[in-house]
Amino acid sequence: LDMRSRWMLGAHHVPFGGLPIMLLGDNQHMPLISGTPWFKAMVRAALGEGGAWSNDLLRAVTVLRAAPRVKLHRIERSARDPWFAAMQSMRDTTRAHPVPVELLEKLRTLSAEDMRRDECWRFAPIGVLTSHEREYINVMRARSFAQAFDVPLVMWRLPFASTEVPPVDDDELDDFYDAEPGMWGYFVYGAPGLISSNVSSQRGLVNGTMGLMHSLTFDGDVPPELLRALDGPFQQIVLDEPPATVNMRVADDETHTWHGVPLTADLERCTTGVAGLPPGVVPLATNAVFTTEHAVTWSLFSAQRNVPRKQGVVRHPYTLAFALTNFKLQSRTLPRLVLSLFHSPASPPHLTLCALYVFVSRVTTFDGLRLLLPPNRAELDKAAKLAHDPYLAAWVAAYDPATGRWSDEAAPEHVRRFPGAPRTA
Repeated sequence: LDMRSRWMLGAHHVPFGGLPIMLLGDNQHMPLISGTPWFKAMVRAALGEGGAWSNDLLRAVTVLRAAPRVKLHRIERSARDPWFAAMQSMRDTTRAHPVPVELLEKLRTLSAEDMRRDECWRFAPIGVLTSHEREYINVMRARSFAQAFDVPLVMWRLPFASTEVPPVDDDELDDFYDAEPGMWGYFVYGAPGLISSNVSSQRGLVNGTMGLMHSLTFDGDVPPELLRALDGPFQQIVLDEPPATVNMRVADDETHTWHGVPLTADLERCTTGVAGLPPGVVPLATNAVFTTEHAVTWSLFSAQRNVPRKQGVVRHPYTLAFALTNFKLQSRTLPRLVLSLFHSPASPPHLTLCALYVFVSRVTTFDGLRLLLPPNRAELDKAAKLAHDPYLAAWVAAYDPATGRWSDEAAPEHVRRFPGAPRTA
C-alpha cells in the first residue's frame, strides 16, 4: 500500500505518497491493555456518552465514522485446510456463543507419539495467557533445549535498577536470587527469542522482532569456564557479571528458522559490521533508557518476606520465546502451536473469546494445533460459552452490509440487545 501510493502520487520519498493514513488493529484480536478500544469509543459516542471527551478524541471518532468498512471473508492463513477455516467462525458477532463445540472436542493433547512422528513438536512454541507462566516455561525449556543439544546454559544475575533498593538484606540476597528464576538473564545458543524494545525501527529491530540466540560479548576477556564449556557436554555456567551484549541472529539467507518460520528482518540492514559478528547478527546491549524492566517474583521465599511482586531490573532487550502470550502471538503465522489454555490459576486473566481466537488462528492447519494439558468437561463447556463484547457486536452491526457505511442510529439499537449492555439513551 505504501509503495503503490508513492508511485501513483509521484511522491516517492514520502510515506504513502503524502496521503493521510490511519492504521488500526483487528478489533477481534486482543484489546488494549489500558485505554478504550476504538470500536467502543464509536459506539459510546453513538449512545451519547462522549460529552466529556477531548476535542482530539471527538475528531478521531468523526474520522472513523466517515470511513467505510470493507469486510474480508476468506482466512488466507488456513486456506489449505477448509474445515479448519470454517471452524474459525468465532468472528461471527451475530452468534451469542460463536465458539464451535466441534473444534473444542477435536483438540488433541501433545503426545510422545507426536514428537516421535515430528521432532519439531519437541520445542514447538507454547501459547500462554500470563507473563508468569511464560517466564516459568521459558526457563524450563531453556534448560531442556541446552541439554538436548549439548550446549551450555549461561546465566547471570539481573542487576537492580538504579532507583531500586534490594528487597532483602545482603545476607539473604544470594538466597533471594536462588529462589527467583525471573531475576536472572539466560542465554542458550540457537534458542528462539524476541527483541523486547524498539532498538532501531529504521532497521526493523522493534518490540516483537524474532531471532535466534547467537553469542555473547564481554567488556574484558571471555570467562574461561564458558570457553571450556563450548564443546559440550551440557553444563550450567553462572557468570559473575552480565555480558556486555547478547547477540541475536535476526536475518540470514533462510538457512535458519524461528519455530519453523524464516527470519524476517532485512539481511542488509541488519549487517552491523561489528567485529566478530556475521551478517544478520545484531548486538543487544543494556541501556537504562529502554532496558529497565520489571522482573516478577513468585517464590515462597519472597512471599514469606513480603517482597514486592515486581522488581525493577536492568536487562538486555530480549526475551526467550519458547512460550509466548496471546499478545505476542498476534500477527504471527506458525506451522505448530501448543496451547496452555486450561488448568490456569483462578486469578485473572481468564480465557476470553479474543484470546481463544488469537491462539487458534495462528496456525495454518488444524493438525498444527495441540493442547499442553488435557481439559476437563467443565473447562470445555466454559470455553464453548465465551461471548463477544456487546460493544464489538454493536460496532459490527452498525455498518450497512451493502455500502459499508456507519450508522449512529443502528449502534444503540444493537448494543442494547445484549445482557448487561448499557441502557443509555
